[in-house]
Amino acid sequence: MTHYKLNGVEFENSDLSNGNWFNTSFNSCRIYNSILSNLDAVDSAFKNCHFIKSIFYQTYLWGAKFTGVDFHKCRFEQTKMRDTTFANCSFTKVEFLALSYTGDDVSFQKCKFKSCNFVGFTDEDFSKIRFEDCEFDAESQRWLPW
Repeated sequence: MTHYKLNGVEFENSDLSNGNWFNTSFNSCRIYNSILSNLDAVDSAFKNCHFIKSIFYQTYLWGAKFTGVDFHKCRFEQTKMRDTTFANCSFTKVEFLALSYTGDDVSFQKCKFKSCNFVGFTDEDFSKIRFEDCEFDAESQRWLPW
């Protein structure tokens, strides 16, 4: 999909693998129990969306912007990010595994993390990510180096 504007679209039990979402905007969309493997989301925007029980595996998030997005019981594994922003997002029971940050501008701004895991992260990994005014519950915070 290139240059699409999707409003209120729902994907349930979907395999969205190998897709190309270039300069596509998603507003109030719901993605439930879906697989986003080898997906390229380049210069795309996600606003007020819900990702529930979905897997981001080897997904490329380059220039992607997530605003007011809720991630619940999702997994990010071998996800590559560059110039990616998460603003006012919530992450509940999300697993971050073996992420690859390929750019200096990956940020989480005013996000909330509850019962999240950052498995295999090193101090160097955390140094490449900006967490600005984020909140971490005790379970999520135990993974952080600070």
